[in-house]
Amino acid sequence: MPRSSMVAPALAAVIALAGCAAGDEGAASPTPSVTATTATESATAADSTASPAPATSDPTASDPAASATSPTPRPTPAASTDAATAITPTGVGPFTTEMTLTEAAAVTGEDYSMDMEAFGGHCAAVILGGDGPWAPIWALAESEGADGPIDTFGYGIAQDEPAAVDARTSEGIGLGSTMAHITAAYGADLETREGFYDVASTDVFVAAGPDGFGYKFVLGADGAVREWGAGRLEQLHYVEGCA
Repeated sequence: MPRSSMVAPALAAVIALAGCAAGDEGAASPTPSVTATTATESATAADSTASPAPATSDPTASDPAASATSPTPRPTPAASTDAATAITPTGVGPFTTEMTLTEAAAVTGEDYSMDMEAFGGHCAAVILGGDGPWAPIWALAESEGADGPIDTFGYGIAQDEPAAVDARTSEGIGLGSTMAHITAAYGADLETREGFYDVASTDVFVAAGPDGFGYKFVLGADGAVREWGAGRLEQLHYVEGCA
């Protein structure tokens, strides 16, 4: 497994000011003069003192039922236009499954030697690192040993964490996509599997690109993609690291 986990989990004070002014308790109130008021004058006075009609208000402001709104459907993903993070069946950004980790290190400036030795030379799983937008993406080299080509790339986030990179396929599929988006992009004839560690999740495998290559999308309990993988389908089926 990569050294970094792929899936992991305004108060304002209000001050009230009040004041009152004391009147002159000893002062006598002036005696009002009494004048005759005609019916017309009374009517005019009544009109001038009548309370104004309340302004028309938005009925949804006081009616919870009227103000309730249906959940906003997820928009159809846009195709990736960022070559630095575009996912393909054979790679992501500047990295491909034709590269070895040594060649990837020339791009990232990272040293993967310790990772390549961790599994006895037959497998290596690394976080790409470096300064590019692909830094948090992981790479797995297993089929031909740690010195062979990279087999898969991928990225995942915990459902309560923000995405660190918005890598997407040419069809716009990536983190946050739904099963409806996936089937609209690749058809309904897809392989699915219950999550190994999280039975509420679903693994979706898509054959795409050269024979034996494709994508893996992991949908969380909320129905949105929280992890993606690209590369050789055999390795994408691995549950953990190289197995």
